[in-house]
Parts: sequence; structure tokens; C-alpha cells
Amino acid sequence: MDFFKDAANYVIPFTVLLIIGIGFIKKVNCFDVFLEGVEEGLKVCISLLPSLIGLMCAISLLRVSNALNGLCRLVTPIVQKFSFPAPVVPLFLIKMFSTSAATSILIDIFKQYGTDSHTGFLASVIMCPTETIMYILAIYFGAMGIKNTRYVLPGALLVTITGTVVSCFIVGL
Repeated sequence: MDFFKDAANYVIPFTVLLIIGIGFIKKVNCFDVFLEGVEEGLKVCISLLPSLIGLMCAISLLRVSNALNGLCRLVTPIVQKFSFPAPVVPLFLIKMFSTSAATSILIDIFKQYGTDSHTGFLASVIMCPTETIMYILAIYFGAMGIKNTRYVLPGALLVTITGTVVSCFIVGL
């Protein structure tokens, strides 16, 4: 096991040296290519900034305005019929927008119910199959300039709901 820990420390430096070596063999000015990549990366970051700021503002508004709590109150009676704990509903909903916000909700669940409780365990497992759907639509599709997402949103919602149902089933076992 120590071999893998030690090897992991050398993977990135080895990869960088390999790229520089291949560039040297092919007579490519690696530093100029690196600078071009940095310039292109900065352009992408600047173009994504408005979407990212808008998404962060929307998440903040959801949490501050109690709209998330209202939505959870609407959904809770439905999900409780399926033995889905009410404290996990906000986690499920906010995870579609932000992993960091969902992580803070997860920590709150751990503090209140404990990590070994059914609610804490289910919350942990639900963090895995769910995805930040709105983040992906805003950032990745925005970076590529894709306007027509067609079936991406319904498909992503279906996969997220399916993953959550399977998580509940597995934790229930």
C-alpha cells in the first residue's frame, strides 16, 4: 500500500516531464504552447463568469428567501409515503444546484441525526448518485455555447430520481 502512496506523489511531476520531453523531441516550444493554453483558459473562465455568478445568486436566494423550505414542505408529504426522511429532502433538492451547498446541508444532518443514523447514512449515500444538474447546464453547456439542450434536463432529472430511489432501497436493506 505504501508503494501506491509513494507512486501517487510522482504521477503529476512525471506527466509534466513526459509532456515536456515529447515537446522537446517534436521540437515544440512548450512554454509558448503553455501560454496559449493559459490565455484560452482565461477566456473560457471570463465567458463562464456571468453564469457562475447567476447560479451562486440563485442558490443564495433559495436559501435566504425560505423558498427551499416552502418547496420542501410541499414535497415532504409525498416523499414520506415512500419512507423518505423529511430532513433529506432539502439535500436532494439543493444538490441539483450546488455540491457545496448540499455538503453544508449534509453536515447539518450529521450534527442533528448523527452519521450512523438511518437519516445520516441515507444522506451520505444520496450524495453519490445525484448530480449538480443546473450547474452543468449553466456552466458546461454555456462554455460550449449550446442553447438547445433538448432532452438533457429531463434525462438528468430521471437519472437523479432513479439514483435516489435505488439509494433508498439499498440503505433500506
